[in-house]
Amino acid sequence: MSLRRSPTTWSLFGGTRSVQSQLIDFTLPELAPARIEQLAGQLAELGCLPEGFAEVSAETPALRLVKLACAVHQALLAEAHLFMPEETEVLPDEGASTAIRVAVPRIPMLGNMASTSLRHIVGCCLQSVNGKKPATQWVAETRKQLADGERTMANNHHFARAARELGMPFLEWQGQAFQIGFGKAAVAMRGAMTQDTAAIGVHIARQKQACNGVLAQAGFPIAMGGLVSNLTHARGQAERLGFPVVVKPADLDGGVAVSSDIRTMEELERGFKSARAKSPNVIVEKHVDGLDYRLLIFGEQLLVALERSPGGITGDGKRGVRALLDEFNADPRRTKDQNTLLYPIDLDDEAMVMLERQGLTLESVPEEGQFVALRRAANFALGGSVRRVDDIVHPDNLELARRALRTLRLDLAGVDMILPDITRPWHETGGAICEINAQPFVGEPVTEDHYRLILSRLIEGEGRVPIVLVVGDLDQPARGKIAAEVPDLAIVDSSCARLNGQPISVPGSAWPLSCQAPLFNTGVGAMLCILDDVTHAGAGSPVDRFSSAFILSDDEVPPAVQALLKRAGSVALAAGVKDEELEKAGISTRRITGKSIADELLKALK
Repeated sequence: MSLRRSPTTWSLFGGTRSVQSQLIDFTLPELAPARIEQLAGQLAELGCLPEGFAEVSAETPALRLVKLACAVHQALLAEAHLFMPEETEVLPDEGASTAIRVAVPRIPMLGNMASTSLRHIVGCCLQSVNGKKPATQWVAETRKQLADGERTMANNHHFARAARELGMPFLEWQGQAFQIGFGKAAVAMRGAMTQDTAAIGVHIARQKQACNGVLAQAGFPIAMGGLVSNLTHARGQAERLGFPVVVKPADLDGGVAVSSDIRTMEELERGFKSARAKSPNVIVEKHVDGLDYRLLIFGEQLLVALERSPGGITGDGKRGVRALLDEFNADPRRTKDQNTLLYPIDLDDEAMVMLERQGLTLESVPEEGQFVALRRAANFALGGSVRRVDDIVHPDNLELARRALRTLRLDLAGVDMILPDITRPWHETGGAICEINAQPFVGEPVTEDHYRLILSRLIEGEGRVPIVLVVGDLDQPARGKIAAEVPDLAIVDSSCARLNGQPISVPGSAWPLSCQAPLFNTGVGAMLCILDDVTHAGAGSPVDRFSSAFILSDDEVPPAVQALLKRAGSVALAAGVKDEELEKAGISTRRITGKSIADELLKALK
């Protein structure tokens, strides 16, 4: 088997979503059909093939094996919670029986992982067919590799998934940013930051000392404290503030290396070293008594309010702490996997300190219902728990959080507050804002899909503009008439893309790339994609779907163009264009009658 990238390494391919996909050419040896079907049965038994896929196929052995590998690939990625915005696409067969071209969509923000893993799976399938490696072995190995793979920017993956579910197109940018929607209807994002999020607010929120200073100036309750340069300085700060104190990095989010409720110099030293290991900038501040709350707010709307408790166990009056913790961690849902909703609690130095504070040992038997804290911080990733409290948040406390976001010019953020009682106003009970997370994890451990809610509020409809495909040339008078009546129309042909007569793509680029340019242009309200040379269709589809398509040429419609037409909402034929081939390909058509081509196109573009 040989694998190589196509000369056009990156193109836009349709499917269920429009994303950057990598072209891979597989050249396979002659294969025995019976062995491939045997492998299909084994893979079905291993639970990595969709129902019915293992049934005997009449396809060529090479095509069957590649499609088999693609199905396994899709299933194993889904198991590992690795979202692919569209399915892998096996491109139209051009007559070769052993050479197969595949368009593999990128997993958002994970580069070449999808194409690399597909190559691996195709290779493993070949080894199994040739009797060199059993499917049970490589499927287990691949599952582990995908499950253990590094995840970054989790919000991006969830927004991509939500966009697909809402029918919105997703385009990945460089720098871990992305776009949902096309042209004027599009919105750009990066994680939980939208194009309306003020960069200055994100910067200030990430610098905890600066954020506290701004909030204090604006009249918000905050914890007293400040930056410390070394351990000696930290000790002096703790003495001035009085124990208990909190030690944390000044420029990291997500509760990283935060040590709360520190009561001794020994604990202070450990907390300082932990924070300094993550950042050179460390804060020591006064610990505020109360319960820990996270209010997730978007556009003044409360998405969720959570009361967060530190990790620990609850006594039953019969068993000791060690046995209770063993049972707690034995829950199969509690893992250290990056996609888990429940985390275990390690029996480490912090756990022993917390037991000592409560006058307990590992063998102590807590009373029934007695909660034994094994962590200082109410951090979900440290085995903590959460409880929804949306319906009991006092309006004054909610307004405090909203006002903080307005002050920093943030549209989406998590406000962390310490309050004795969230049902009573902060100005009566005391408390403080301890952090504003301008890049929060939107998928808090609750049932609502906040990603879909946010996209529905950010984007009108599906975030699309009319995109019409024309197969064949369109004369200049018709182009001029259409451009005069459709504002902000981008016209693309084999030369380049133009908006209001001005080029917006590099002349001479491949047709799909020229079609791509208007998708990113916020001045584009509609697109007319003229495929005046059908050989350009072999490079793939520029979008996931066209509003409609028009065939003006009576030339034969090759399979690659048929694939584009299948993405159109409707297909219209000019006079003289034959429809027999299209009917055989399962493409429904209508004949243009009574109107000029220009009038039909105008109707489709408005």
